[in-house]
Amino acid sequence: MSAVDNKNSEEIAKPQCSSGNCDGADLLSLQERSNKDDSLPPEPKKLKRNLTLKYEQVYLRAIPKASQYEKSFMHRDIITHVLATEKDFIITASQDGHLKFWKKKKHNEGIEFVKHFRCHLKEFSDITVNHNGSLIATCCTQDRSVKVFDVVNFDMINMFKFEFNPKIVCFVHQGSDLVNALAVSDANSGNIIIVDSNGNNEPICLLDKLHQRPVILISVD
Repeated sequence: MSAVDNKNSEEIAKPQCSSGNCDGADLLSLQERSNKDDSLPPEPKKLKRNLTLKYEQVYLRAIPKASQYEKSFMHRDIITHVLATEKDFIITASQDGHLKFWKKKKHNEGIEFVKHFRCHLKEFSDITVNHNGSLIATCCTQDRSVKVFDVVNFDMINMFKFEFNPKIVCFVHQGSDLVNALAVSDANSGNIIIVDSNGNNEPICLLDKLHQRPVILISVD
């Protein structure tokens, strides 16, 4: 039998179902085959892999079980300086070079933590506040730096790096002055320089004949 005969025989074997020529048996057979196809189970979905953390149970057991938690903002080293401003801010400095701002609460409810700065890598040699409590200056002799902070906005606004070792700092300006002058003493001589706390480290004035030994305190009345 040729390929043409096979094709013709297959066409003859297929039920012809044109409009008006299908009997009930043919329709029933087609419906059964359709129902059989619908009854086939769907393809199985790929299972998602459950990712597990290594030592997960150890971490879960280490979670605190208290209903409330507290975080301590205390210094981790010895406190070396404490200052209070007219605007109810308190500034504390510790031996490890960390500076923290605190705000005094109303109705004698204590103080609350505001901001934390890592100012210097070594110990503070001095910190000072200006006449109205809006500026803070910190000094570190070992890293030869002085930093100025805006107290109200809790931000560092300037930094000085000197060739000498600064020891004592003090704001020497008043409210009507255009320049926020800052006095800085040398740890190895009696020299005192005056700089603009908003400018660079170029001295506005050099006082080199007032003292023969290093200055240990500067104060403005």
